[in-house]
Amino acid sequence: MRDAPRRVVVTGAAGGSGGAAVAAFARAGATVAAITHRTPLPSSLHDAGSVLEYRCDVGDPEAMREALEQIATDIGGMDALIHTAAVDRLVTATIGCNRAAFEHLRDSGGGSVVNVHGPSAVPAEVGQWMHAAALEWRMHQVRVNAIAPVTLTTAEEYRDPYEDLAPVLRFLAGDDSRSITGQTLSVDGSWVRLRV
Repeated sequence: MRDAPRRVVVTGAAGGSGGAAVAAFARAGATVAAITHRTPLPSSLHDAGSVLEYRCDVGDPEAMREALEQIATDIGGMDALIHTAAVDRLVTATIGCNRAAFEHLRDSGGGSVVNVHGPSAVPAEVGQWMHAAALEWRMHQVRVNAIAPVTLTTAEEYRDPYEDLAPVLRFLAGDDSRSITGQTLSVDGSWVRLRV
């Protein structure tokens, strides 16, 4: 993998976190495969750079595996997966999507998986699996981490959760974070702690 990922897959691309990821990587010059389910990708994201749109239900493991295979063929491999689609609700699908992406990241010489979920704790099953995968995948130069961003959008409580999410996504997806794996980073301006 190069210093900055050049071939990035984003699930849940029509949502807030997913859209922020698509824009961040496309504007940085990456080719972005944006996966949506029912909601089409806003035209503004297509205008952000090299963005290819795919439709797939991440809750269907076989469909997701086939979609990733097609994407890897279309864009010549994969450097990073940014998984934002229902990470909190679809635990099995999240793990399945991560595993399917691993094969392509490994075959591309290494890369990064970043799961983006809500401001609550990572689902226990995902957290436990992520730690095990981090140990297993490190020999293939594939990392797996998670981000817990705040979801509020009201300016009086938090200025812009997506503005602060983008640089953290780029960091975890790129080689600057090559020694970080199996970790969850909170990107919330300490909002969760302040509300306790």
